[in-house]
Amino acid sequence: MVKVTADSLSELRKRRSAKWRSFPEDVLPLPVAEMDFPIAKPIREVLIDMVKRSDTGYSGIAPELPQAFANYAQRNWNWAVNKDQFYLATDVGVAGVEVLRLWTQPGDKVVINTPVYLNFFTWINEAKCEAVDVPLARHGNEWALTFFVILIIQLVTFSLWMN
Repeated sequence: MVKVTADSLSELRKRRSAKWRSFPEDVLPLPVAEMDFPIAKPIREVLIDMVKRSDTGYSGIAPELPQAFANYAQRNWNWAVNKDQFYLATDVGVAGVEVLRLWTQPGDKVVINTPVYLNFFTWINEAKCEAVDVPLARHGNEWALTFFVILIIQLVTFSLWMN
């Protein structure tokens, strides 16, 4: 496994993303995301090559991506992925909203376990669903679903299934 370390706070504050530009200097943005870590060397090399060739247009269809993901999933998680059921989205938020639109109807309830990425609430709202917050319980340094929370999720799920 590759050891990954985050960039220093002083380096992160030099970034131009909304996360690092939207808050005053004395505020530490709480969302942790992959963009806070250095880009993997093979990805960085491809991006540098693309910029050098001015290959910066819209990416469009990437026919090699489904097979590459299927290979990765098999190798790392022992998942058998059907590459014919692979769909590309512009980002995780768009994908999340579209999945909600496929699996829910406007007004459906969606269980969410805080603390979570704040945009989950936005995406649920965009899909015209209602977020039902069933918070995780903190036990020392860990967060977990308590028996009571699991029972609530099962009741909500059963209620949605019955409707």
